[in-house]
Amino acid sequence: MQNNCPEEHGLFKITQNIFLFNESGELLLLQHTTGKWLLVGGRLNASEQWENGLHREVREETGISELSVEGVLQVDNWGHKGLHQYGVFFYGKTKKENKITLSEEHINYRWVKSDEEINELEFWAPELKERVLAGFKKAGEFLK
Repeated sequence: MQNNCPEEHGLFKITQNIFLFNESGELLLLQHTTGKWLLVGGRLNASEQWENGLHREVREETGISELSVEGVLQVDNWGHKGLHQYGVFFYGKTKKENKITLSEEHINYRWVKSDEEINELEFWAPELKERVLAGFKKAGEFLK
């Protein structure tokens, strides 16, 4: 059977982020220089393997080098400023006593332990807040 629809493959900006929890079940969030909050993560460099890239982003943004990546929490795609975005969201663990050293992209960090705390924050985008709330609940169940 012939398909008469032309194919339109999207070009995506790919990001990977991590729901990074400490041993007390608190989630690490970062405040960008814009004042908006987000998860730790970013884009892969050319020819970089996903795990190396994720560890590099965590190290660059927070100074944390000891963490375990436990699994993939969600995969999603969305549009932002006319660009197609594709994101892989991992979950993992680290120790709270890690000294946080923020990159020049960030002005603050916060360990959150409840939906109420997350709801107090203004995120990069409303969809991101919804994704963080859903992921916080889901990842917390996996890490028990």
